[in-house]
This record gives sequence, structure tokens and C-alpha cells, in this order.
Amino acid sequence: MWGRPSDAGLLGWKEFDKAFMDRFTLRNVRAAKAKEFEASKQTLGMTVFEYDAQFTQLSRYAPYLVSSEEIRVNWFMVGLLEYLFRVVASQRFDSYSDAVDCARLIKGRSVEARALCESTERTKTEGQSSQRNTSQETTFARSSRPGRRDTIQNRGQVSTGSQGSRRNPQFSSPPHCGNFSAANNC
Repeated sequence: MWGRPSDAGLLGWKEFDKAFMDRFTLRNVRAAKAKEFEASKQTLGMTVFEYDAQFTQLSRYAPYLVSSEEIRVNWFMVGLLEYLFRVVASQRFDSYSDAVDCARLIKGRSVEARALCESTERTKTEGQSSQRNTSQETTFARSSRPGRRDTIQNRGQVSTGSQGSRRNPQFSSPPHCGNFSAANNC
């Protein structure tokens, strides 16, 4: 095959791949792809599956950089997004596929968690929005009543039942700035 004697025997996959690359891929293209492999990283919009595919494809051009399974796993982990790297790098893997599976699982869980948080936030926002509309109506109704004091004036006071009201020193409002603070430093 491609310059080998016919009685040389069968080629293994690695030998075939190398012979194929040497024969049909230009040296400068291989060098450029090897550099691309060295710089490859998972981007924010990239799934672990997509990063794995890119990593596997480009690693063919730099077999000297991934000469063992352990080195291959390390290269893969270094290219992961930071939050995935932190979790995956703290573990030990027997194979590249184990590392990829772990990263996929973590990414899947983070996507589920993000969706749950967004759903919860959306529910809270919708609830606050309806409460806000109700409270705006209530505030308007209260402030439109004659003889009613504005609630902001009473904010720094604590009700003590039949004794009347007294100022809460922890949250008193200095007269010169109007800001509430525990220290009253304006």
C-alpha cells in the first residue's frame, strides 16, 4: 500500500491512518491543523459533544501530542469550559471516553439546573409583576385619601402597640440625606 511491498503484512489502524495522512494531506495543512488542535478550546456556545468531535478530528493531525490515553484525557480537560474543567479535572479517568462522558453528564446537569432556575425566576417575576400592579393600585388609593400620611415618613419607626411608636435607631434616617443606614454615615 502506497509504497509498501505487497508481502509486508496487514496494517493496523494507526499505521494506516499515518500512511494515509502522509500520502494525501499536505505537510503545511497538517502543521496548521496541529496548531489549531493545540489552541482548541470549548466555546460557550459549544456542547461537550461538539467539542469532543472537534478535539477528535484535530487530534489526528497531532498524534505526537496525544501519544497516550492519559495525555489525551489531559489535553481534552484543559480545553473544557472553566466550570467543567474544575469538576472534571478533580477526577481520575481510565479512558478518554470516561472523561467525555463525565463532562457530558456535568454539562447536562448544569443545563437542567439553569432551565429550572430560569423557570423559577420567570415564575417569581410574573408573581412580583402582578403584586407590583396590585401594590401600585393600593398605594395610589392610599395616597389619594385625604388626611393620610405618606408611608415613607413612617419608615424608620417601629410600632410598640398601645405605647405609640418610637424610632428604630438601627434604621433611622438622617435628616440631611434621607438615606436609611445602620451607621448613619452620610
